[in-house]
Amino acid sequence: MKKIIIAFATLTLIAIPAFAKELKLEKKAGDNTVTLILEKNPPVTGDNKAFIEIKDASGKAVKDAQIDIDCTMPAMPGMPAMKNSSKAQMGKDSYEAVLNFGMPGSWNIELKMDV
Repeated sequence: MKKIIIAFATLTLIAIPAFAKELKLEKKAGDNTVTLILEKNPPVTGDNKAFIEIKDASGKAVKDAQIDIDCTMPAMPGMPAMKNSSKAQMGKDSYEAVLNFGMPGSWNIELKMDV
């Protein structure tokens, strides 16, 4: 199997007024296109529902991937780094996961996929 790691650089999750219903990020990973959709924009402290769509080069949905998600916040003065992990499960049309952001601030989201 082909292993792909996608780091969504730094996903800034600072409470900035936004008018969109959802936050949508899209990246290429080899021949695949990966789309991460967070239900809330801006994301909130606590649980955030996430949807992941993977499409191959022909635009066909990839439905047999294993996806692990790591959410990290770098250490700050007086506070250690924070991290939580989640596994995405195949839902009706996309993979689904719950991402938990323990506090407001800048979080990195990293998807690790085995497709």
